[in-house]
Amino acid sequence: MASGYADIPTYQPIGDVHVSPNSGRRTFIPDVDDSIKPQMHMMFDSLENAFLFYQRYAKAGGFTARKGTQYEPQKGVIHNKYFLCSKEGTKPFKASDSTQEAGSSNDNSKTKITRRVPSIRTGCEACIRVKLTPDNLYEVYYFEESLNHSFVAEDYRYLLPENRGINYVQEEAVNALSAINVGPVRAFNIMRTLYGGFNKVGATKVDFKNFKRDFNRYIAEYDADMVIKRLRRKKEFMPNFSMEYLTTDDGVLRALFWADGDTKRNFHMFGDVVSFDATYRRNKHLGAPPVIVTDQDPAMRKAIQDTWPESRHRLCMWYIMDKLTTKFFISEYVVGANLCNSTDFKKRLCGIVWTDALLPEQFETEWGVILANFDLVNHEWLQSIYHIRDTWIPTYYRDEHMSGLMRTSSRSETENHFFGQFCNPNCTLVEFLGHFDFAIEAQRHEHRKNDHDTRHTNPEIFAKEFVLEQQAANIYTWTIFFDAQLEILTAIHKCGIGKWDE
Repeated sequence: MASGYADIPTYQPIGDVHVSPNSGRRTFIPDVDDSIKPQMHMMFDSLENAFLFYQRYAKAGGFTARKGTQYEPQKGVIHNKYFLCSKEGTKPFKASDSTQEAGSSNDNSKTKITRRVPSIRTGCEACIRVKLTPDNLYEVYYFEESLNHSFVAEDYRYLLPENRGINYVQEEAVNALSAINVGPVRAFNIMRTLYGGFNKVGATKVDFKNFKRDFNRYIAEYDADMVIKRLRRKKEFMPNFSMEYLTTDDGVLRALFWADGDTKRNFHMFGDVVSFDATYRRNKHLGAPPVIVTDQDPAMRKAIQDTWPESRHRLCMWYIMDKLTTKFFISEYVVGANLCNSTDFKKRLCGIVWTDALLPEQFETEWGVILANFDLVNHEWLQSIYHIRDTWIPTYYRDEHMSGLMRTSSRSETENHFFGQFCNPNCTLVEFLGHFDFAIEAQRHEHRKNDHDTRHTNPEIFAKEFVLEQQAANIYTWTIFFDAQLEILTAIHKCGIGKWDE
């Protein structure tokens, strides 16, 4: 072998190898200390202890053990028990279901693809057998030491099933990390880093995933009940906490509402606009908001008209404008991305849409000019959104309170992104409630921090001779003030005072 390959490590399983001079058949004898090797007539006070002893022996030798058949002449009393090598027996071959049945005339029929998994079975005969004695002890009466397969090297033994398992601390860590939307695989990677390697964790990613799966299955049957009980406890001990729920006739949870005191206070103070990005129903705890922003969902439009006729319904500008490149067709040719990217069409259209500086008649004139310039006067989709222009163009509600918030339902999208950091669609209801509480706690902490910074720090005032800037600093949070400050400074330095006589 070339010297450059001399230092490459090789797989060297331990143990003694015996080769039959006649058949050439190889057998393997574990190289373990005699103190942990089974012996004939060895006694155990229980079957469980007998199996633990054989497992310990197998682990030291480099193979895994499992429980085998038993003889139980009367229920509850086992007279004989086999403990085997995990490679005992053979696995029957199963044909793959990845092709259609022969002679099938239906070419469109779906086929089932079966994942092909290699078998660990080799027909190994290594085992111990124990029998019940008159003294109610279990005695080893048969021991086969040799195996028909090689052993697992020490560096690989952490991968053996009997050497893997999630301990209590790891289980608690998986559940705790789940509260901040850290899944079992990421939890495993965190522990692998903290422990110093894959082989130090004592389990694999699959073990972590299986634990989380089994845990969710365990609570699935009682999931909704646990959520209701938790919210009821909050209602009992938290002042001004409300919760209501509806069930179907057969007791399945259909709808759930809850709100604490801070949530109610926030809605009372800031509930001028409600933004929907899905079809939510009205709840009796909410009053009618002045403005509701949704996408172009017809069910929402009808529901709002029926439920809150006094509220003003506005459409999300972002959803409408986003269709310029995705759903923009003409009967003879496709406009789409080419028109938006190769011309200033989109820029000119956005210039009159994303502003409330134009009067309605100015907007209508500019709209007509743009469509005429690009030969889009008869475009069906553009005509349809123009006919409902008073429901989404800021020009038509420029004097309405908080009109800036009504341009888009992106605040809902922002909230979805925020909660998406703490939750996922695969979590149980109990997990979701925990994630929601954690997210709200994080959000309110950030609000308190911003309030603290606003109350106990001072921004730089550039135009001290103007009272307006200082008044804005006393009223707004710093995030809003810095925007207002730019407007004030621009008004001071770039706007002049003139006089006109009519």
